[in-house]
Amino acid sequence: MTSSGEHRAIATTAKGVLEEIDVATAEPGQGEVRIKMHYAALIPFDTYQLDRGYMVLSYPLAVGFSGSGVVNAIGTGVTSLNVGDKVTAMTFPSSNNKSVQEYAIVNYNAAAKIPDDLPLDEAASLSDNFVTAFWTLFGPNLKLPHPSTFPASAPPADADAPILIYGAGASAGQYTVQLLKLAGYKNIFAVASAHNHAHLKSLGASHAFDYRSASFVDDILAAAGGKIKTVVDIIAARPSLDAIHKIAAPGAKVAILLPVKEGETVTNAVESEMFGGDIPEAVRARFEGVELIPVATFKYQADEYVRENLMPKILPELLAKGLVKPNRIRLLKEGTLKERVEVGLDLLRNNKISGEKVVVDILA
Repeated sequence: MTSSGEHRAIATTAKGVLEEIDVATAEPGQGEVRIKMHYAALIPFDTYQLDRGYMVLSYPLAVGFSGSGVVNAIGTGVTSLNVGDKVTAMTFPSSNNKSVQEYAIVNYNAAAKIPDDLPLDEAASLSDNFVTAFWTLFGPNLKLPHPSTFPASAPPADADAPILIYGAGASAGQYTVQLLKLAGYKNIFAVASAHNHAHLKSLGASHAFDYRSASFVDDILAAAGGKIKTVVDIIAARPSLDAIHKIAAPGAKVAILLPVKEGETVTNAVESEMFGGDIPEAVRARFEGVELIPVATFKYQADEYVRENLMPKILPELLAKGLVKPNRIRLLKEGTLKERVEVGLDLLRNNKISGEKVVVDILA
């Protein structure tokens, strides 16, 4: 790897330590592009890595799992992108791939060209959770039939069967709702905070339920006419698992986004358990007769079809046609870059974000 000077990055340099550092500005290699980052999105996983050292192989590690900007340089063999293209990108796993820095290197198939009229700050909300939603539904997880085009030319055979999304107000949940609607499903049940219900219905949810309601499980069962056979658990914590245990039908498929959390929310006390690579046996034992499917988004590039089509082709087409709406964002642009990141991480670790994506302005 060659470099051309240095640039600043916000990185965890030890467990619990966040610093602004200077890093080498790398040249893109075979199949890679370099992006001048304009905006970076933060997710709860960033707090796991900073606060817990969770899945950190080495320090320093820049933060940010997705972002947006402009292609600044391209490596050999890249034909789908050009210098000057506006892109949204999935930015993992290595530090030089991450988004909270002035320049990031990513594989061409982790970047999607966006329309000129899509603001870059909104585009930063797209990539990681759009990939998660698609990978969960149409990849080797739930294995729902993948339409040849979006919107689907014909509804799937089970279009009327209810599909439940617990945590539909989260970023990945919003894209899951949209993709199900585009695939022709008609009974999309969204569990989310009440203030997100109208927006989720505008995205395609047929029903919305407030998880704070004492009767929401009974309300779901009544609306569905019984237990449900397809469930996506975005939250993967005690409350969602407790509710889904009462809702999932015998033989149901339940996709659970890893990691499973011991506590009540997506972020909990540092001492609480994070079950990383699989679903704990104690959880599996509770769901006897139900297929629990662990979803690890970071494995999506192992699937050739998804790797070569999702970001390079499918997402750009959906955006060009206006078929996918980016998340609503909480844009942070005050203070230094490090201060903006600290504010964003604090919002996430204290569960003060609902229905929005935390986006940091890199250039402000």
